[in-house]
Amino acid sequence: MYRARKALKRLLAIQEYVFNRTRNQNLARAYILRVDRYCDTLSLAPHRGRDRSDLRAGIRVAKAPRTTTDIVFAVDEPLAQVHVLDFWHAGFSGEFDQAGEEGTEHFAWNAPRFADA
Repeated sequence: MYRARKALKRLLAIQEYVFNRTRNQNLARAYILRVDRYCDTLSLAPHRGRDRSDLRAGIRVAKAPRTTTDIVFAVDEPLAQVHVLDFWHAGFSGEFDQAGEEGTEHFAWNAPRFADA
Protein backbone atom coordinates (compact mmCIF):
# COMPACT_ATOMS: atom_id res chain seq x y z
CA MET A 1 0.00 0.00 0.00
CA TYR A 2 1.35 3.37 -0.98
CA ARG A 3 -0.10 6.75 -0.09
CA ALA A 4 0.71 10.09 -1.67
CA ARG A 5 2.06 12.75 0.64
CA LYS A 6 -0.96 14.84 -0.29
CA ALA A 7 -3.20 12.02 0.96
CA LEU A 8 -1.41 11.89 4.30
CA LYS A 9 -1.74 15.66 4.71
CA ARG A 10 -5.43 15.47 3.82
CA LEU A 11 -6.02 12.62 6.28
CA LEU A 12 -4.42 14.63 9.07
CA ALA A 13 -6.54 17.64 8.06
CA ILE A 14 -9.66 15.45 8.26
CA GLN A 15 -8.59 14.32 11.73
CA GLU A 16 -8.29 17.96 12.77
CA TYR A 17 -11.67 18.76 11.18
CA VAL A 18 -13.38 15.91 13.07
CA PHE A 19 -11.69 17.00 16.31
CA ASN A 20 -12.81 20.61 15.83
CA ARG A 21 -16.39 19.47 15.19
CA THR A 22 -16.52 17.01 18.12
CA ARG A 23 -13.88 18.30 20.56
CA ASN A 24 -13.06 14.65 21.16
CA GLN A 25 -9.54 13.58 20.24
CA ASN A 26 -10.27 9.87 20.76
CA LEU A 27 -13.22 10.06 18.38
CA ALA A 28 -11.12 11.88 15.76
CA ARG A 29 -8.36 9.28 16.00
CA ALA A 30 -10.83 6.39 15.83
CA TYR A 31 -12.38 7.95 12.72
CA ILE A 32 -9.00 8.18 10.97
CA LEU A 33 -8.06 4.65 12.04
CA ARG A 34 -11.31 3.37 10.50
CA VAL A 35 -10.41 5.08 7.20
CA ASP A 36 -6.82 3.84 7.37
CA ARG A 37 -7.81 0.24 8.08
CA TYR A 38 -10.10 0.28 5.08
CA CYS A 39 -7.21 1.58 2.93
CA ASP A 40 -5.18 -1.43 4.02
CA THR A 41 -7.86 -3.74 2.58
CA LEU A 42 -7.89 -2.11 -0.86
CA SER A 43 -5.14 -4.39 -2.13
CA LEU A 44 -7.34 -7.43 -1.40
CA ALA A 45 -9.98 -6.29 -3.89
CA PRO A 46 -8.49 -3.30 -5.70
CA HIS A 47 -11.27 -2.81 -8.24
CA ARG A 48 -13.96 -1.94 -5.71
CA GLY A 49 -15.54 1.47 -5.63
CA ARG A 50 -16.51 3.63 -8.57
CA ASP A 51 -14.41 4.06 -11.68
CA ARG A 52 -13.62 7.77 -12.03
CA SER A 53 -11.66 7.74 -15.26
CA ASP A 54 -13.42 11.02 -16.02
CA LEU A 55 -10.98 12.61 -13.54
CA ARG A 56 -7.89 10.76 -14.71
CA ALA A 57 -7.35 7.35 -16.28
CA GLY A 58 -7.34 4.53 -13.74
CA ILE A 59 -8.77 6.51 -10.81
CA ARG A 60 -11.22 4.78 -8.48
CA VAL A 61 -13.16 6.15 -5.51
CA ALA A 62 -14.43 4.03 -2.61
CA LYS A 63 -16.22 5.14 0.54
CA ALA A 64 -14.70 4.04 3.82
CA PRO A 65 -17.38 2.19 5.83
CA ARG A 66 -19.18 4.14 8.57
CA THR A 67 -17.56 7.42 7.49
CA THR A 68 -18.24 10.35 5.20
CA THR A 69 -14.79 9.96 3.62
CA ASP A 70 -14.06 8.79 0.10
CA ILE A 71 -10.70 7.25 -0.74
CA VAL A 72 -9.27 8.24 -4.12
CA PHE A 73 -6.87 5.62 -5.41
CA ALA A 74 -5.28 4.04 -8.46
CA VAL A 75 -4.28 0.45 -9.09
CA ASP A 76 -0.88 -0.31 -10.62
CA GLU A 77 -1.66 -3.64 -12.28
CA PRO A 78 1.89 -4.66 -13.31
CA LEU A 79 3.22 -4.08 -9.79
CA ALA A 80 0.02 -5.25 -8.08
CA GLN A 81 0.02 -2.13 -5.91
CA VAL A 82 -2.65 0.29 -4.76
CA HIS A 83 -1.73 3.98 -4.57
CA VAL A 84 -3.96 6.12 -2.35
CA LEU A 85 -3.89 9.56 -3.92
CA ASP A 86 -6.31 11.61 -1.85
CA PHE A 87 -9.18 11.57 0.60
CA TRP A 88 -12.43 13.47 0.13
CA HIS A 89 -14.46 14.30 3.19
CA ALA A 90 -17.96 15.76 3.42
CA GLY A 91 -16.50 18.85 5.10
CA PHE A 92 -13.95 19.46 2.33
CA SER A 93 -14.18 20.14 -1.38
CA GLY A 94 -13.88 17.14 -3.66
CA GLU A 95 -11.30 18.69 -5.94
CA PHE A 96 -8.76 16.30 -7.41
CA ASP A 97 -5.43 17.46 -8.79
CA GLN A 98 -5.95 16.25 -12.35
CA ALA A 99 -2.46 17.25 -13.40
CA GLY A 100 -1.16 14.98 -10.66
CA GLU A 101 1.94 17.09 -10.12
CA GLU A 102 1.75 18.53 -6.63
CA GLY A 103 2.15 16.02 -3.83
CA THR A 104 2.16 12.93 -5.99
CA GLU A 105 5.40 11.50 -4.68
CA HIS A 106 4.54 8.21 -3.03
CA PHE A 107 5.93 6.53 0.02
CA ALA A 108 5.19 3.36 1.91
CA TRP A 109 3.06 4.03 4.97
CA ASN A 110 2.33 1.05 7.14
CA ALA A 111 0.96 2.77 10.21
CA PRO A 112 -1.06 5.96 10.74
CA ARG A 113 0.80 8.97 12.03
CA PHE A 114 -1.20 11.51 13.97
CA ALA A 115 -0.65 15.11 14.83
CA ASP A 116 -1.30 15.73 18.49
CA ALA A 117 -3.93 18.39 18.89
